[in-house]
Amino acid sequence: MGHYIPHTTDEIEAMLAFLGLSSLDELFAVIPEAIRLQGALELADGVGEPDVLARFEDLGTRNRARVDQMVCFAGG
Repeated sequence: MGHYIPHTTDEIEAMLAFLGLSSLDELFAVIPEAIRLQGALELADGVGEPDVLARFEDLGTRNRARVDQMVCFAGG
């Protein structure tokens, strides 16, 4: 699985030019200062795809009842 590769300065400048803007601040100027994120996000360290899949599989098994725990209402 690939890693995140951020945009280069040249790519950002090209995107801003396409939009007719001169800076990222100008791009985000429509967002009121009071609701803008102040500081960096506090995110957990990243994990690999196999670890994520294992975690989801573990969570998924918790949603499945065992056959001997199920009640059958089918007539016969």
